[in-house]
Amino acid sequence: MLENILKIGNVELSGKVRNYIENIYLEHKKAVEILNKNGYDLKEVFLEEILRLGGIRFKASNQHQFDEISSISGTEILVGLKFSDGDTETELILSSKDHSGTL
Repeated sequence: MLENILKIGNVELSGKVRNYIENIYLEHKKAVEILNKNGYDLKEVFLEEILRLGGIRFKASNQHQFDEISSISGTEILVGLKFSDGDTETELILSSKDHSGTL
């Protein structure tokens, strides 16, 4: 499943981003596997940043935006996964106490 996440997310990014996604995935592996076993297929992977002051959310649509937003102090980076079973879409937003923050 991890390789599928990296492939769908087009994660041929810097080693730091790849390691970040891998670490968060490993912490939430069971939740992702439960969705997969229940017939949900992974459709989209995205990174989302939240500025902790004010709860402002940003979605980076390219590497440059991701680098700019993630360099701001107090930013938490989340890994978003969208699943679908054909009828229903489910979005899973993953974060980590040990791996959140600027990259």
